[in-house]
Amino acid sequence: MGYECLLALDKKYGDELKNATLILGNGSSISYSSKFAYSSLYDEAAFTDEEKQLFDKFKTNNFEYILRKLFQASEVNKVLELDQGKKVNSVYENIRLKLIETIRCIHPVMSDIDPATVHDKVFRIMMDYRYIIDLNYDFLLYWILSNNGFLSSFPIEENGARRNVFQGSPFQYFYDGFRKNCGTHLSFDYDFVEEEIRKEEKTGIFYPHGNLLFVRDKFAGETLKIKSDGDLFDVVDKDWEKGYTPLFISEGTANKKMNSIR
Repeated sequence: MGYECLLALDKKYGDELKNATLILGNGSSISYSSKFAYSSLYDEAAFTDEEKQLFDKFKTNNFEYILRKLFQASEVNKVLELDQGKKVNSVYENIRLKLIETIRCIHPVMSDIDPATVHDKVFRIMMDYRYIIDLNYDFLLYWILSNNGFLSSFPIEENGARRNVFQGSPFQYFYDGFRKNCGTHLSFDYDFVEEEIRKEEKTGIFYPHGNLLFVRDKFAGETLKIKSDGDLFDVVDKDWEKGYTPLFISEGTANKKMNSIR
């Protein structure tokens, strides 16, 4: 579902969606840029001939499908004591990193987001949901939620009903659990989030597939959220140069995925 479809949902169901859970799949990102489609990511990625043969073998351009197959092959190799050089593991990691790098390269800039749609409509509609689950790796949802400049303090009428346009920081109305300062990053503090839920109603944001916003601490293995007062891409690049690992949940089994999500 693209973000613009939220407007149609709101028009049709209105208050019935209040406190519902919204799941944003790949279509929401594709609605802003067709480059987020798997076929486009595949075309842009700098695969070796050997890596391309894997995609050809399984007749797919889906990164995550190939990563799952490689993970399964690695598990079989462990049991049968094969691939002592761990080539399968190496190919897995190379393709995973190419997925991250390709998304980074093709990602649209913030100015590509239409302010009239985002600021006046989509943001307010998202505030009515109890939870938003974003399955995408990109910055689009974060940009929608964090872009200031439109919040005001007067009621408006829309679709025959009056709505309040809120004033202040967007993150007075949304939370993702990353609050605790940890140097140049934010760390996750679940107890703090639970306390905030009791203090005031907020919409919870979750990224179960990971996101460009998150990295694994290279020393402690903790999941951190990048902080930036400027260009997020600059911070991402600097983090990668420092050895932080981007957090993309692309493990091969449900149990492995669940461990990473947790």
